[in-house]
Amino acid sequence: MPQLVAFLFCSGQLYGQTACFSIEQKIVDLTESNISDYEILTKDLRKCELEQGIQQDKSRLAYHQARIYVKKGNLDIADRIIENELVANKDVKTLLDLKVLKASSFLIKGEIDSCLKLSNEVNNSPNSSIIQRAKSYQYNATCHSKLGNKQYQYNSLIKGLYYAKKTNKFNLISSFYNSLGTYYFLISDNKKDQWKALYFFKRSVNNCPTSDYSSRIVYLINLGNSYLKLNLHERSLSVFNGIYSGYASDLNTEQFFDVTMSLGSTYLLKGNLEKSEFFYQKAFDSLDDLQKITASDVNIYLNLSELELMKGNISKSRSYLRTYVDLNRKYLAKENAEKIIEMQERFYAKDRKAQILRLKNRNQQAKLSYYKLQNGIIVSVVLLGLLITLFFYRQRKKEQALKIERKNELKRAALEASENEKLRFSRDLHDTLGGSLTLISLLVNQAGDKNPDQVSDFNKLYDIVQGSITDLRRVCRDMYPSEILVSGVINSLKNFYLRLGTIHESFNFNFAADDLKLEKGFSVNMYRILQELTNNTFKYADATSVEVNIQKDGEELRILFRDNGKGVELNDLLKGVGLNSIEERTKAYKGSVKFNSSSGNGFTAVMRFPLNEIEEKDTV
Repeated sequence: MPQLVAFLFCSGQLYGQTACFSIEQKIVDLTESNISDYEILTKDLRKCELEQGIQQDKSRLAYHQARIYVKKGNLDIADRIIENELVANKDVKTLLDLKVLKASSFLIKGEIDSCLKLSNEVNNSPNSSIIQRAKSYQYNATCHSKLGNKQYQYNSLIKGLYYAKKTNKFNLISSFYNSLGTYYFLISDNKKDQWKALYFFKRSVNNCPTSDYSSRIVYLINLGNSYLKLNLHERSLSVFNGIYSGYASDLNTEQFFDVTMSLGSTYLLKGNLEKSEFFYQKAFDSLDDLQKITASDVNIYLNLSELELMKGNISKSRSYLRTYVDLNRKYLAKENAEKIIEMQERFYAKDRKAQILRLKNRNQQAKLSYYKLQNGIIVSVVLLGLLITLFFYRQRKKEQALKIERKNELKRAALEASENEKLRFSRDLHDTLGGSLTLISLLVNQAGDKNPDQVSDFNKLYDIVQGSITDLRRVCRDMYPSEILVSGVINSLKNFYLRLGTIHESFNFNFAADDLKLEKGFSVNMYRILQELTNNTFKYADATSVEVNIQKDGEELRILFRDNGKGVELNDLLKGVGLNSIEERTKAYKGSVKFNSSSGNGFTAVMRFPLNEIEEKDTV
């Protein structure tokens, strides 16, 4: 009978997982841009898991919720969900999916080393699936691209394409073909590399699902630009006209600008000024809607100047050229300086010929020298302005750094002065009041010996005085932990948590630390921080366990404090004097602190300090 019950239970679990798996498969089949349907199906998955009683440590819901937040750009929320699930979830597939998602989060935030470490971890795992390896190699290739490691980027793309083909997911396969095309397109102007780029761009378009409009448009634009770079103008026109006529409603502003610009440039190269002007005007009209102006955007004015020059409209050409020069100064600085000079020389040469015909000026050579001098002055002024701007920018950065350093020094001095005052007061209290209480205890003891009939009363009084002495010592110790000066902060903290363990027997204190030699002021500061965090746990957390870990992490000191209390939502956390004090103490030693908590998941604080600021300096 028990075996039958177990069999039925396992069968129900398997059926529930199968039912929810079909919903998740629909989620996987969605395109990357389809967020609204993704959210709807994620809600269906949550409902299914609740109905089928899927255990939380086997649930796939949190992973998909975190993925939605990554798609929307809410990386902090996504990271908190991922970190919690990496601890709580026990499903191997889900854990690897979470690591792949975390790698993408690192990539978006620009934390390249962390992204590489995590993607390599997934690639080297024997439990990784084909699609997990493909995605990890994709992120790995992007990381190496940002680092300029071309060979590693290429190797990752080839390996990723190998796994992508095995998945039979054409959107993933086309993405790798597009990345390889981009790799060869940017690597050089060598014809052989450009033909390879064209080949991969074609494959990306052919493999892209027709339903994935957003990706298909990107791949077609890359294909058109590849034809354009190889001077295959007819094919380039065919591709861009196809985009313009077939996907006009699906183009965003940047894509519309790129397509119309490319069409205008291609028609200009072919000498069709009417169509070139038509598409340039379309691109020009959309320029104001662009969120950010780039080098290719500024080129619209250069192309319009070239167009007007070919039509013979010198005044319009001059106007567009001046606008192009001004925008280059504003957005691009020296990036296209050679093109500007070349275009200016061509324009002035054209203008000089017109003046010769109209005025037959015999002093043309003198004017030519004047124009050259004028160009030289313009370039010199631009360069001088850039140098002055750079100089003042660096000076301002230095001043800001000095202000921060002085502010930290003042904070540090204030903290040290406060602690020194506490030390002086605790010593005075111990030496004066402590001495008086000790004398009283001796007198009470002697009085008990002289009055045997009242010895019980004197013994009670003696116990009261001894208790007061104990309390006084505890107050002095809490006011300033002077044992830090003798045995160091690590031993002082060990004794602190040992004493708390005897007072709060229901608590479990787990304290671990490296053997460190830390500067005296920082040692007291660190003791105060951990003391404040521990007191907060007693006051608010309803916890039964406290973990403290202090260790070196590269060139930093890392301090972890964690309890298993009821926690609190960070958005609802009002920072009182205690938490503000922790932040100020941390900043004073050029450190950083990060609080992490949510309802029912305890409270965590992670602090990091540069070792060169806090280690005890050797003295000669």
